[in-house]
Amino acid sequence: MTEAPRDPVDEPAASDVVEGNANTIVGPNRGNVVMAGTISGPITVTASGVTVPRYLQNPDRWPQADRWDPLQAGTHRSESDSEGSVVPPYVRRDFDHSLAKQLRRAGEDGGVVLLIGDSTAGKTRSAYEAVRTTFSNRRVARPRSGKDLPVIVEVIEHAGVPCVLWLDDLERFLGPEGLDLSLLDELIRLHIPVVATMRLQQYDIFSPRVRDLAASDPVRAESALIGAQVLNTVTPVTVSRIWSVDEVDRAGAFEDSRISEAVARHGPYGIAEYLAAGPRLLSELTQARDVAAFHARGAALVSAAIDLARTGIPPPHPLLLIIALHFQHLSAAGGAPLRPESLEEAVAWAAEIRCGVTSLLLPTSRADYWHVFDYLIDHTATPVSRLTWLTALKHATDEGLVRIGRTAQSADELDIAEMAWRSLAATYPEAMVDLGFLLTQQEGREAEAEDILRTCVGRGDVRACNILGIFLARLGGREAEAEELYRRAIRAGNLPVANNLALLIAGQDGREAEAVELYRTAIEAGDVNAAHNLAGFLEGQEGREAEVEALYRSAIAVGNVDAMYALAGILARREGGGQEAEELYRRVLRKGRKDALIGLGTLLAGEEGREAEAENILRTCVGRGDVRACNTLGILLARLGGREAEAEELYRRAIRAGNVPAANNLALLIAGQDGREAEAVELYRTAIEAGDVNAAHNLAGFLEGQEGREAEVEALYRSAIAVGNVYALNNLAVVLSKQPGREAEAERLFHEAIAARDPDARFNLATFLQEKPGREEEAQALYRQGVAEGSPRCAYNLAASLASHPGKQAEAEGLYRTAMGAGMAEAAHNLAKLISSQPERQTEAEHLYRHALEAGYTPAGFNLALLLSTQAGRREEAERLYRDAIAAGHTYAVLNLATLLSTQEARLAEAEDLYRTDIEAGGTDAILNLAILLCKQEGREPEAENFFRAAIAAGDDHARSQLALFLSKQEGREGEAEELYRQEVADGNDDARHNLAVLLVWQGGQQAEPEAEVLLRSVAEDGDEQALYNLGLLLFRQGGREAEAESFFRAAMEAGHPDAFHDLGLLLWQQGRQADAEAVYTHAIAAGDGSAANTLAALLSEQGRDDEAEELFRVAMSSGDALAAGNLAFLLSHQPGREAEAEDLYRTAVEAGHPHAAEALTELQNRRRGSQ
Repeated sequence: MTEAPRDPVDEPAASDVVEGNANTIVGPNRGNVVMAGTISGPITVTASGVTVPRYLQNPDRWPQADRWDPLQAGTHRSESDSEGSVVPPYVRRDFDHSLAKQLRRAGEDGGVVLLIGDSTAGKTRSAYEAVRTTFSNRRVARPRSGKDLPVIVEVIEHAGVPCVLWLDDLERFLGPEGLDLSLLDELIRLHIPVVATMRLQQYDIFSPRVRDLAASDPVRAESALIGAQVLNTVTPVTVSRIWSVDEVDRAGAFEDSRISEAVARHGPYGIAEYLAAGPRLLSELTQARDVAAFHARGAALVSAAIDLARTGIPPPHPLLLIIALHFQHLSAAGGAPLRPESLEEAVAWAAEIRCGVTSLLLPTSRADYWHVFDYLIDHTATPVSRLTWLTALKHATDEGLVRIGRTAQSADELDIAEMAWRSLAATYPEAMVDLGFLLTQQEGREAEAEDILRTCVGRGDVRACNILGIFLARLGGREAEAEELYRRAIRAGNLPVANNLALLIAGQDGREAEAVELYRTAIEAGDVNAAHNLAGFLEGQEGREAEVEALYRSAIAVGNVDAMYALAGILARREGGGQEAEELYRRVLRKGRKDALIGLGTLLAGEEGREAEAENILRTCVGRGDVRACNTLGILLARLGGREAEAEELYRRAIRAGNVPAANNLALLIAGQDGREAEAVELYRTAIEAGDVNAAHNLAGFLEGQEGREAEVEALYRSAIAVGNVYALNNLAVVLSKQPGREAEAERLFHEAIAARDPDARFNLATFLQEKPGREEEAQALYRQGVAEGSPRCAYNLAASLASHPGKQAEAEGLYRTAMGAGMAEAAHNLAKLISSQPERQTEAEHLYRHALEAGYTPAGFNLALLLSTQAGRREEAERLYRDAIAAGHTYAVLNLATLLSTQEARLAEAEDLYRTDIEAGGTDAILNLAILLCKQEGREPEAENFFRAAIAAGDDHARSQLALFLSKQEGREGEAEELYRQEVADGNDDARHNLAVLLVWQGGQQAEPEAEVLLRSVAEDGDEQALYNLGLLLFRQGGREAEAESFFRAAMEAGHPDAFHDLGLLLWQQGRQADAEAVYTHAIAAGDGSAANTLAALLSEQGRDDEAEELFRVAMSSGDALAAGNLAFLLSHQPGREAEAEDLYRTAVEAGHPHAAEALTELQNRRRGSQ
C-alpha cells in the first residue's frame, strides 16, 4: 500500500461573500453596487477610486494577433541575423497540434490554455505562434498585473471586440485580486480564450506537494489554493526544454545560421534555451565569479540580485539594495585585492546586452530598479546568506513578508520564516496560524505550537482546527482529540479535512468502511490527496484493480505526484504498460522526487535495447547508496552476459546491506558455474531463512532432475506455495504430472495455479491433457481461453491441434497468424507447412518459410529447401538451404540433400556419399534410398540388393515392395519378386497388389490374367489412377471387353492419369468411332498435352487428312513433343517440293532425341541425291 502524505493539504480560504436579503455579490470585483427593486431612467454609477488604465481603455488599440510583435509577447531575443531580425524562424514542436486543438476549443467556449516548462524552454514562442495562427483576427489583451484582470474583462465585455487574453508568467495574475474561479467563470461565460505560460518552478508552488508543506499556512494557502483551484481546471501543455529527435530534425532542416548552430552545439540544453542565450549568461556569470580579474564587482552585483530574488521578494529591486548586498559576494570572491571595477562599470557590465539577446540585469521602467534574468535564478542552488534574508525582511512590504515566509520555510530557514510571520501578526492575524504550523515542525517547540494553534482555534479559525488535528495525530496517543478537531473543521464546512480524518481512522479495526466513506467525501469536496490516499488504501484488495487505477488517474489529473509514482509502479508490472509507466516516472522525476529513478531504471532494465540507459540510471542510484539498485543492476548485468563478476560484486554489496532478494539472485547467478553448486544451494537456503518468497521455488528448480532428490524438490515447492509463490503451484504440477499415479494431483495443482493467475499454468495443463486419450477437446478449450487472454503459445498449440482436422485448417491458419503477430517464428514455419500443399499458395508458403528463417528458426530452411526442390530451376537454391540446415545441426537434411542430388546423373557419387554418411549416423531411411540409387547403376545390383534387405531388416515399410520391384526386373527372379509382393499384399499394401498384378500379367500371360484382374479391381475400387489404367489395358488386350476397357480408361482420365487418353483414343479409333476418338484427343490437346496432338495427327495422316495432320504436328512441336518434328518431317518428305523443309525438320528431331530421325534423314538425303 502506498504511504499517504504526512501533511494533508490545507483547505481553501473562505469565500468573500456579502449577504443580503435579495442580492449576493461574489468575486473579486468590489465596485459600487446598486440594490433596488425597480429602477427607471438612466443610472450613472461612478466608481470611487477605480480607474481604467489608459492602455486598457480601447481594445481597437490593442495589437492584432497576426500582426503582433513577438518581442511584445515576451519571447526572448536571439542573436540578430544578417537582416537584423532578433527572432529566429519558428520550428514546429511536437505538441503544436494538440495546442492548436485546445486553443480552438477555448475560442469557442472560453477558458485557459496553459503552457508550462522550464525557463527559456520555448513556452512563450510556441504560445505566440499558436495565437497568431488560431486567433489571427482577434485583439490581444495584455494586463500588467492581476489587479487589471477584472477591469480588462469588463472592457472586453462592453467593447464587443473579439479578443484573446494573454497572461505570460501566469503566477503574476493568480490570487484573490486577480484570476480566481469566479473570474474564470466570467471568462467562460463571455467565451474569452486565455493563453498563459508558466515556469515549472512556479507551477510547482501550486502543486499538492508544495501546498502540503504549508498545510494550513494561511498566507501561502490563500494564493496557492486559489491558484490551484484555477490550475485544477486546466490540462497544461508541457513544453520540454530538451527537444525530441523529431523536433531537432525539423530544426536541422532550416538554413538559419542561428538554428543550425543551436542544433550542432546545444549540448545538454534545449534548442530554445540555447537560442535564448540562458546558458551563455550563466556561463559568463560563473566565469566572472571564478576568474574575477575584470568583473568582480559586476558578478557580485548580479549574485546579490539573484539571491534577493530567491528570498521571495518580487522584483524589480532597487539598485541601492542590490549594492548594499553585493559587498558580501565581492568579499567572498577576494575583495579589494582584486581591484574591482567601479560601480558604474559594474552596472554597465551587468546590463550589457549579450550576443544581441539579453543581459544579466534587466532594466525596468523605474529608474535604478532592476530585474535579474530568471534563467539565472532557476539555475542557482547555493544557499542564500543570512544577511540577505535579514535585509529582505527589513525592506519587505507585507506582501513581501508573506513571500519571504513561504520561501524561507521551503528553504528550511525556519527562524527567518518565524520572523516574517511574527512581523505580520498585527496586520495579518492569520499569520499566527502559519507560525503555529511552523513551530509544529520544530522539535522541542510542540507546547508553544499547540498554545498558538489553540488560541487560533478559540477565535474560530477552521484551518487551525485542521493543523492542530494533524499535529496531535502525529504525536501519538492523542488520536481522539485529533478526531474531534477534524470533525469540528468538517462541521464548519471544511469538507477536505475528511481526508485527514480518513487517514487517522483507516488503520483502526472495524472502521475501514467509515474511512472509505470519508475519503469519498473529501474527493467530492475537491481534496487533491483524497483520491490518491483512497487508492492506496484499496490497492491489493482483490477485484478492485480498476477502481484503484481510476482513483490514481483522478489524483494525477489534479497534479498529485504520489499518485503518478504509485500508478507507474502498477503499470510497470502490467504487460503493455511500460510506455505509460516510463512517462509517469519521468514526470515524477521532473517534480523532484528522486526515488522514482530506481523505478525508472528497473523498468528500462526489462526492455530490450535500453539496457545501457537502464545501467546508467541504476549506477546513479547505486552511487546514492540505494541498496535496491545494487540488486537490480546486478540482475541486469547478469542477464547481459559476460559481466557476471560485476553482477556478483553488486549482489554481495546488497547482501552485506541486508537486501534479502540479493542472496537468491546471487544463487541464480552462480548455480550454473562449474564447482559452485554447493555455494549456490547455501545461498538459496540463506535467502529462504531470510524470508525470500522465491528462493525455495528456485532451489527446487535447481535440484529438480537430480536423482534421489524428488522428495526434497516436492517439499521445497510446497514450502514456496505456503509463502504465496504462485509459480510453485504450476512447477510442482509439472513435476507430479511426470510421476505415474499422480496425474490427478498434478491436474488439481494446475487448476489452482490457473486460479492464482500463473501465466503458464493453463498452457501446461492443456499440453498435459492433449496427450491423454479422449481429452483433446478439454485441451483445446483451455487453449482457447489462453488465446482469449492473449497467449501466443496457446494460439500456436491450438493451431497445431486443429491443423490435422478436416475443415479446421482455416481456423488453424488464423491462430498461426496470431502467434506470428506475437513474434513466434515457428508459427510462420508451421503455417507455411500447412498451406504449401496448395499449389496456388506455394509462393506465400515460401515467404513464410523465409520469414521464419530470418527470425532464427532454422528448421524452416529445411522445409523451404523441400518446397523449392519440387520447383523447376530452383534446385541450386534448395541445395544451398539443405547445406545450411546441415551446418545448423539438422542431420535429417543430409537424407534430403542426397535425394536431391540423386536425380542428377553427374552427382550420383555425391548422393551416395551423403546416404552413407546418414546411415553411419543411424539414419534408416537412407538405407532404402541408397539401395534404389545403386540398383540403377550397372554392375551394382548385388550391392543394391544387400541394402534393400538391410532396409527390410531395419523395419522400413517400403523396402520389401521395392526389393520385389527390383527382383521383378531380373531374369529368373520373378518368383522371388512374386513371393515378396504376396507378403506385402498379405500385409495390406495396395501398391503391392497393383505391382503383383502387373508382374503376373507380364510373366504369366493369359493364364494369370484372372488373378491380375481381381487384384487390379481391388485397387481400382479406391480410385487408384494407375490401377484403373492398367485394368483398362488388361481388358482392352483380351478382346471383346472393349466397353469395360473404355469405362476404366475414362475413369483413369478423370483421375488424372497422363496416358489414359491415348489408349482410349486408340480403342475408339479401332472401333471406327473416329469422331469420339478425335473428341478425346482434342480434349487432351486443349489441356496442353502435346503427345495427344502428335497421336491424332498421325491417325489423321493415315486417312489422308494431311493439312489437318500438319497443323496438329506443329501444335505438338510447340508443346515440346519430341516425336512430332520427326513425324511431320515424314509427312512433308512425301509431298513434292517440300523435301528441303522435311530435311530441316528431321535435323530438329535428331536434336530432340527422336529415335529414328537420323536414319530417316539419311534416307531422305539419299533419295534427293538420287533424284538429282
